[in-house]
Amino acid sequence: MVKGNKDRLKNQEKFLEKNKILERYFHELNPINYLSEIFNNSEVNYFIPKLSRPERGDIYDVLDSAWYEGGIYVSYQDFDGREFRRENLKAIKCLVVDIDDIDSRDIYEIIQLINSGILFPTYLVNSGNGIHLIFKLKRVISYSESIESLNRKFLETIKEKLPTTDILPLTHYYRVPGSYTKFGEKATVFRAGDEIELKEIRMIKNYEKIMKNRIYSEPNAHPMFYYWFRSKIAETAIKGCRYTSLYALSIVAWKCKISKKQLEKDLKHIVSAWNKKFYYDPLKENEIKKALKAYKPISVSARREYLNTLINFEMKPKKKGNQKQYLRKIREKRVKKNREKLRYWLKKLQNPSLSELENKTGIDHKTIKKYLKSWKIEL
Repeated sequence: MVKGNKDRLKNQEKFLEKNKILERYFHELNPINYLSEIFNNSEVNYFIPKLSRPERGDIYDVLDSAWYEGGIYVSYQDFDGREFRRENLKAIKCLVVDIDDIDSRDIYEIIQLINSGILFPTYLVNSGNGIHLIFKLKRVISYSESIESLNRKFLETIKEKLPTTDILPLTHYYRVPGSYTKFGEKATVFRAGDEIELKEIRMIKNYEKIMKNRIYSEPNAHPMFYYWFRSKIAETAIKGCRYTSLYALSIVAWKCKISKKQLEKDLKHIVSAWNKKFYYDPLKENEIKKALKAYKPISVSARREYLNTLINFEMKPKKKGNQKQYLRKIREKRVKKNREKLRYWLKKLQNPSLSELENKTGIDHKTIKKYLKSWKIEL
């Protein structure tokens, strides 16, 4: 029982971690909107495990069953009747790739494939321990053996590089977003791209060639570099390079694994300061939305030379031996500034609580406690 609970908690953590990564890269959809886009008011074939029988109804029947019955599975094809049989299969709406037992590293791998244009799913479903890549066809096509054969080859090609991919027939059914997983979390869905033509699936034949030439790259720059770059952007930007500077900051934010929420907050603060300075030519709010478009996986490959073309100062290459020392100096400046800020508010407020200090200084309560403890020891 104890082991079962540990496994359940481990799976929950894994699921939530995958969801957090997907939220950074893609837009999450409401299950109703998702099913409406897929089925367009047509009837849906779905399966209720607790009742051990297939059903047929509209998308609201599916979601009602998901609420009351727990895990619900849906087919993305059109059948003649309730049964999920090949002889009943009439038309193909989507091709589905089911990848089992994946972690955060595998998610980054899939995102890199999408960003490289090798994979181009319309939706991503975080289904529990795995993930579903849904390729929605622009036109519904009639079922034939050649389509079944193409689907199998398509899955086999992906399986070569993502070994936990299941080779499943077109008649298979999958967990629907909005229904509960085996460990109690609701399956989620994200929009990843556009609808596709069937002929685009054949582009996957170049998969092996592209994979051989591909460089594995994940964002790994130090967060301190982002804070330094942000301050330089705010200080040095002049009229004519403000928008490109914001764009550059979005690229650096991605490289340093800064959250999109933090980036958006920083961009608004910088634009507000610039508009006071350049009051005769203020930047519009939609410039921030444009700059945020640079916050995407491909930004990890942006080099120093390219960033220098976007900003009003020059970043010179650092010697490898001085890199740690350089980052240490940035950190020391940041700590000094935070300590001074904390001292100021301690003098200004009378017996402030930790939450008050946290709100005023922007420093988290753990760091505040650490600073206060160090000062007591000094005294």
